[in-house]
Amino acid sequence: MYKKENKRRVNPERYDRYAYLRGQYREIMERRDILSAGIIGFGALLLLFLISPVINPSGSFLGLDGSPAVMDHGWTGITGFGYMLGDILCHQEASRCFVVNGNQMPICIRDLGLLIGLVAGLVVCRLMEERLSEKGIPLMGLILVAITGIEWLVESFTGDMPMPRFLSGITAGIGAALILGWLLYREK
Repeated sequence: MYKKENKRRVNPERYDRYAYLRGQYREIMERRDILSAGIIGFGALLLLFLISPVINPSGSFLGLDGSPAVMDHGWTGITGFGYMLGDILCHQEASRCFVVNGNQMPICIRDLGLLIGLVAGLVVCRLMEERLSEKGIPLMGLILVAITGIEWLVESFTGDMPMPRFLSGITAGIGAALILGWLLYREK
């Protein structure tokens, strides 16, 4: 018996529209994946920096003054890895670092604030992703980053101010995350 093929006619306009939507969906998911990877990666780094002084015996890491981008000390173990990254990324000036459990943090107060702000800002970007393409977002990010410059200027007259340094680091981290989110979601 002869079987008649049942072919459905496909409207090319409709097919192209759905293909576009599938491509747009894929692009949105890639952006979400990038934000999620940033949250996980920087969050893991923050966690490493936070637990390193806690899990080491008190007094193990003190007086770590050094130079950024130079490995000034020898490190071993998993907690040594956190201190090694801090040694490369930060000056680790003892007077500008929090002391936790009798140990100096692997990074300075401002860098810790930057990392906390960056993770928090990326979470905010993930939650408000539909608004990240707005033109005011990079301006808001730049204003938040500029607060750190103002803090540097004020600090040059008043001397060392640990808490404003920490808070300006947080605002700069949030501002940097907003700028990164806008760059990711802006219309090209």
